[in-house]
Amino acid sequence: MRVYGTRDRTNRRRHLSASDSALPQGRSQHWLGSSIAILGATTFGLVTTQSRLAYDGGSNTLTVVFVRATTFALLLGTFMFFRSRRARLSRSGFVATLWMAALLMVMSAGYLGAVSYIPVSLAALIFYTFPFYVAILASLTGREPMTRTKAAALVVAFAGLVLALGPSFDELNWRGIACGLAGAFAMGTTVTFGGPVMRQNDPLVVNVCTNAWMALGLSAYLATSGGLALPTTGLGWSGIIGATLCYLVAFTAWLLSLRLVDPIRVAILFNIEPVVTITAAWIVLGERLGPIQLLGGILVIAAIVAMTVLGARRTARPTP
Repeated sequence: MRVYGTRDRTNRRRHLSASDSALPQGRSQHWLGSSIAILGATTFGLVTTQSRLAYDGGSNTLTVVFVRATTFALLLGTFMFFRSRRARLSRSGFVATLWMAALLMVMSAGYLGAVSYIPVSLAALIFYTFPFYVAILASLTGREPMTRTKAAALVVAFAGLVLALGPSFDELNWRGIACGLAGAFAMGTTVTFGGPVMRQNDPLVVNVCTNAWMALGLSAYLATSGGLALPTTGLGWSGIIGATLCYLVAFTAWLLSLRLVDPIRVAILFNIEPVVTITAAWIVLGERLGPIQLLGGILVIAAIVAMTVLGARRTARPTP
């Protein structure tokens, strides 16, 4: 789960990384951190295309999610065990990893499952509307007000989604749309309510625990439902390995970038994810968006970027 940053009462920015140490301000470090953030966003954006290759090679959604979660928990859990600083979770943080794991399971299975039924590019446009679910949930729960800017961005994003899905709606599998929406809502819910958990605990520990719970839950389910569906072709194996490696690189890059540059800049740079996903689907899978769908996609992405940038400016203002 990616949560980027906030301000405390002394107006010093807190950085949600594995360390809360102050960040040096060198220009070279700024560009290095920005480059690493772009790497993270790019590799996150490649996960769905790689997953589709795994499906075409004989695998399925739950197998890809299981392999990814298990590898993540084992590798980063091992790193966490051997690092000098002890990893700790508060009692409430430990309990939170359970419900966060359930939500992230829905998010992963929903988003990656959507590409089994509909084109990757359309699944990405549906999923990346999750920041708007965050805005709605935050408003309904009294965490943040629903401003005119947010409301306008919601309208633009909805209009864009209608344009993106409209021309081929009758031909789209409803299960793919439902999976994408479920994944987006689960991600939005996790970001909204998981933020305090990430601020009060080490994000690396939280993510290792949530992935471990996901792996355990999936292993129990798969053991009673026929087992893993491993790829049967070389292309399928490259897809499942690529999806796992991209996820590991992306998460590592995300944490490292937060140690080097302002978390708000990281959040803005990560808005290239859907662009990368759509481009990769075009190059690797040969997917094409029609003119109206392309316009809709541009509206969705523009609304996301606008809300992120305007939110960053508002957060950057000194608190009285």
